[in-house]
Amino acid sequence: MPGFATLTVVADSSAVVDSAPRRNVEKSARLKWFGRASIGQGWVLRSDQENALRLQGYDSPFTSYFGLDGAYFPWPRLGLGVWGVFSERDDSTDLLPEFEETVLVGGVQVPVAIIDDPHVRILLDARLGVVTGRQQLHGAGEFVEAPAVGLDFGVVFPKAYFGLGAGMFSAPVSPTGELGADGNFGRGYFVLVAYIDG
Repeated sequence: MPGFATLTVVADSSAVVDSAPRRNVEKSARLKWFGRASIGQGWVLRSDQENALRLQGYDSPFTSYFGLDGAYFPWPRLGLGVWGVFSERDDSTDLLPEFEETVLVGGVQVPVAIIDDPHVRILLDARLGVVTGRQQLHGAGEFVEAPAVGLDFGVVFPKAYFGLGAGMFSAPVSPTGELGADGNFGRGYFVLVAYIDG
């Protein structure tokens, strides 16, 4: 009509149209499962048994450390999984017989994806398990079992199938072998990680 301006409003529907695919992409990128293999340097935790060993000249606290673990994520950022560790050390002196320690651990874990990004993920795992291990001199020593509890922290790069990890688990045990003092088959550790997920 003469004297009246016509105002036309055009709604930009692209944001509405694009939002659903974007949500689907973000959902598909969420962590659903992972598997890790770890290798690195471990060290023993202090205990009465360890103090007795050091007094006798066995003063190396370092151990090998090999780990496997994996988890499934039924909820966003929160998963359920399993873990296992094999660790051993040996030490000797010119005057004393060789000392050997073998530790096996297996159990369950609850991982939390602190950062859940397809390029980098930060994982914190609370762990419970059972340890079996022995210390021996002269080839003597019986395996003993005890509960284990620990935490594992990892930074992984899924596109590179690589990561780094650190953590600790504690497993106090009754006297084993020939030394007769309360010990701890727990470990602290730093590891390199081979990693896959989906």
